[in-house]
Amino acid sequence: MPKLRIDDDELPDELDEVEYDKERRDYEKYEGEQPPKDTYLLGYVKNVWWTENSSGARMLKVLWIADGNTGDTAEYNGLDVWENLTLTGNAKFKWGPFFEYFGLTIRLLKTKTIYDDDNESNLGVPITKIGSKFVPGEDCRVAIITSREKYNGNWQTHVAEWLDEEEPEEEEVEDEELEEEEELEEEEDIEDEEDEEEPEPPARRRPAPAARPTAKRPAAASTTKTSARPKAAASASAKSASAKAPARAASKPAAKASTRPASTKRRSAAVDDDPPF
Repeated sequence: MPKLRIDDDELPDELDEVEYDKERRDYEKYEGEQPPKDTYLLGYVKNVWWTENSSGARMLKVLWIADGNTGDTAEYNGLDVWENLTLTGNAKFKWGPFFEYFGLTIRLLKTKTIYDDDNESNLGVPITKIGSKFVPGEDCRVAIITSREKYNGNWQTHVAEWLDEEEPEEEEVEDEELEEEEELEEEEDIEDEEDEEEPEPPARRRPAPAARPTAKRPAAASTTKTSARPKAAASASAKSASAKAPARAASKPAAKASTRPASTKRRSAAVDDDPPF
């Protein structure tokens, strides 16, 4: 095989002495823990490169960055997830969901892809746009469900699903449970406040009217006098009644006595008139 011949003007030997930043990259290095499988994360597609795999098959290399996560998943912000989407029929289970989510097709990739040849690197040629809508960058937001696999003894996070940026169902359920707990706590607080309230005093009975003193009673003397007058009048009427009673009694027996003797005389007279036997 012929040897490669390059002029010194193209690749000067001084290049071997040039110092470079070994940590230089276009994203911050993530040094946190890898999330467990089936973790829902928010983020965006930062870069896509047009390249090929070791077998020479065309491939898209995708870099996704976790961003905007809160609560329990906030610790994963900055996580870098790399996906090698080899464009073959056998590997469509990897690149097919990505194309479907962003509305891409193989034909669109071949005819409407814009490259950045000036920034080609060992990762490939950067893709700046595919079609009219897909533009990698911080505005290309998409959520993922994570999967993971081991590489050289370490866990690496990968994409199991591409999803819209919506709250996951599990977090919604937790929010509903928190709302129910808050409502129960409010009801308990209300019951405690009702228990602490003083009971209403019993209904007051109306006091019996106090006996008015005799000294304050009006016309006490007249009352005595009027009460005496009826007694005197009653005694006088009784006397007159008693006086009249004997007269009436005497007159009535007299009448009866006069009547009865008369009848007796008549009967006796009648008897005397009958002839003797």
